[in-house]
Amino acid sequence: MRIDGTVALVTGAGRGIGREFVRELLARGAAKVYAAGRGRGTLDELARADPAVVPVVLDVTDAPAVAAAARRCADVELLVNNAGVNLLQGVISAPDLGAAELEMRTNYFGPPVASRAFATVLAANGGVEDVYPGEMAAELARGLAADPKAVERELARILPA
Repeated sequence: MRIDGTVALVTGAGRGIGREFVRELLARGAAKVYAAGRGRGTLDELARADPAVVPVVLDVTDAPAVAAAARRCADVELLVNNAGVNLLQGVISAPDLGAAELEMRTNYFGPPVASRAFATVLAANGGVEDVYPGEMAAELARGLAADPKAVERELARILPA
C-alpha cells in the first residue's frame, strides 16, 4: 500500500509505538493522520508539531465511541490498530481481575471493534488496509524499543513502499 497522500488513523497514538507510527507515517508522506488515544494532552502535542495530525480522543474499549469516530473520520484509508495496555499485574497476585479485564478489552477486543467500525469507511475509500502490529509489540517488548529505527523497519515490513 502506498503511504504518500494516504489518510491514516492510529489507535494508541499518544505515546510509545503509536506515537512513532504517527511520526513515521508523516515522514513517509501521509496527507493526514488521525492520532487516536485516551488522553488529549499528548495528542495535542503531536498536532502542534505537525498540522497534518488530527487528535481524536478515543477509548477502543468503548464500541459506540469507536463507531462515532469512524463516522467522524470518514476519509480514513489506513487503520493502525495499535492501542494496548499492560498493567503488569499477575492474574493470581492481583487484588481482583480488573486489570486483566481491561487488558483483554483493550488488547484482544479493541482491534476487532475498531476494524469492524472502520470496515465500511476503509472499503469506501479504497483503502482496505487494517494493520495490527501485535507481533511488533512483542518484539519491541523484548528489547527493540531502545532502537529508534525499530518502528521504521517494522512499518516498512508490513507496509512496503
